[in-house]
Amino acid sequence: MSRDNPSVVIYGTGGHSKVVYEILAIKQIPVAGFMDKDESRSGSMHNGRPYFGTHKLLGKKPYPFDAAVIAIGDNKLRKELTELFLEHSIPIISVVHPESIVSPGVHLGRGCCICAGAVVGPGTTLGEGVIINSGAVVDHDCELGDFTHVAPHTTLCGGVTCGKLTFIGAGATVIQEIKIGENTIIGAGSTVLSHIPSNVTAFGTPARLKVAVNKKS
Repeated sequence: MSRDNPSVVIYGTGGHSKVVYEILAIKQIPVAGFMDKDESRSGSMHNGRPYFGTHKLLGKKPYPFDAAVIAIGDNKLRKELTELFLEHSIPIISVVHPESIVSPGVHLGRGCCICAGAVVGPGTTLGEGVIINSGAVVDHDCELGDFTHVAPHTTLCGGVTCGKLTFIGAGATVIQEIKIGENTIIGAGSTVLSHIPSNVTAFGTPARLKVAVNKKS
């Protein structure tokens, strides 16, 4: 394995892992294999690559890879797995599709994924483990907290702030200078016209709070 062109393990075998695998292939980053929670598949193949097994492999050096991508859409699980890999001194890399547009001034945290057709504007800060999904627009001077997920074709106008572990559903629009709290869900297709607190679900046009709050992380 070359440290100049490190081989990567993809944790996850669902839909998001297919997206990550494609980005790595396009960028000619070698994929050593896959891992996920299914212990029974150890020793099998997935997408033509070895299936190494579960996180129980961690700690059993030498590893058959140099770095990892956590290809899990669930924010809390992605956070837990990222912390687990880092505890075992395994680097977590970011993946950026070449057909996305990312301003040179963007701060990109460790373990981010920016998918095809996404646009990330100047002055924007992405925390650790952020997903900007296909066709999403994150305009200038936005700030997205760790392990936030912006779903396909969402639009965040300039100066939007999202707290950590927040999910913005597909096709939602958040107008400029809005603040959305931590661990909050914005429903698909919603239009957010006012600030949204932490630990809630909001949906509709304009987006309104659901009575039940989300379980804190």
